[in-house]
Amino acid sequence: MTLERFVAEAAGCIKPSADSLTEAMDFLDDDYDEGIVEDTAAARLHDDDSVDTAAVKPKKVNAFRKRQREELTYLGSKVREMETDLERLQDKHAKFASNLTPWKILATQLRAEKDRAVQDNAAWRAALQDQIEFGNALHAILKKRPRLSMIPTLGDAQWKMLNLPANPVARRDTAAAIVDQQYRLLPSVLVSTGLMQQTTNVTSCIPKSWHDDLLVVEATAWRYYEGSDFQLWAQIFWMVLTGELHLAAASPTLVLERFEEDMRYVDTPCSIVDLEGQSRNVIKRYNEPAREIFAFR
Repeated sequence: MTLERFVAEAAGCIKPSADSLTEAMDFLDDDYDEGIVEDTAAARLHDDDSVDTAAVKPKKVNAFRKRQREELTYLGSKVREMETDLERLQDKHAKFASNLTPWKILATQLRAEKDRAVQDNAAWRAALQDQIEFGNALHAILKKRPRLSMIPTLGDAQWKMLNLPANPVARRDTAAAIVDQQYRLLPSVLVSTGLMQQTTNVTSCIPKSWHDDLLVVEATAWRYYEGSDFQLWAQIFWMVLTGELHLAAASPTLVLERFEEDMRYVDTPCSIVDLEGQSRNVIKRYNEPAREIFAFR
C-alpha cells in the first residue's frame, strides 16, 4: 500500500478496504517501533556520555572543613603541651614546698617585710611629691614655705621625724615609739649582719651609703663568753650607756631626761678627727627571760 493511496482513503476519496486498514496499522506500528528504537539508542548513548563525564570529573575538596580539621589538630597539640608544662610546674612547686627549712621560712618573712617597706616608701614618696607640687604652687602665691605637718598622713607618725615635741606626754610617747621601732628591727638586723646563729667573736666596720647622699659606717662587735652571767654584763653595759659608770677613755655621758627607769634621753660628747660633736640618743632596756636588749636611736 502506497502512501498516496493511504492519504486518499483517509481523506474519504476512496473507500478503505479491510486489507488497506490492516496494512496502515502495520505501517504505523513499524514507524512507532523504529522511533522507540531510535529514542532508546539515543538515551543509552546519552547515559554512556554522562557516565564517562562523571568518571573523568575530579572530586571537589571542601576547603572549609579542611581548615577546621587543621585548627582542631593544632589546638589539640597546644593543649597537650600546656598540660605537660602544668604538670612540670606542679611537681617543681611540690618539691619546693617539701624542702622548706626554718631559714627559708624566715627568708620568706623577711622578703614580705621588705616588700611591705618598699610599698610604704613608694606611698610616702608619692604623697610627699604631691605635697611638694602643691607647696610650690603656694610658694609662688604666698611666698611661704609649707610645713611637713601639713601632710595628713604624718599626723599619727610623729616619731618618724625623730623629733621630740615639747609636750611632756607627747614627748614620752614619741621617745618610746622611736626605741620600740628599733627593737622590732632586731631580727632583720641579726640576719643582715650574719649574727643570727653566731657563736664566735666577730668585729666588722663597713661603710654604707644612706639617704641624702650620706656616708655612714656600720660597726658590729660580737663577743661570746661561755658560762658568764649575762644579767651582770647587761647591768654594767647599762651603767656605761647612762653615765652611771664612767670610763677613763670615754667622754662623760649626761642624762638629759629620765622618761622611766629603763628609758633615758642622754647626751654623749664625741670627737672625730679633732672635730667636737654631740650624740643625743633615746635609750631603752628590754628585759627578756634569756637575754637583755638595748635599743637606742
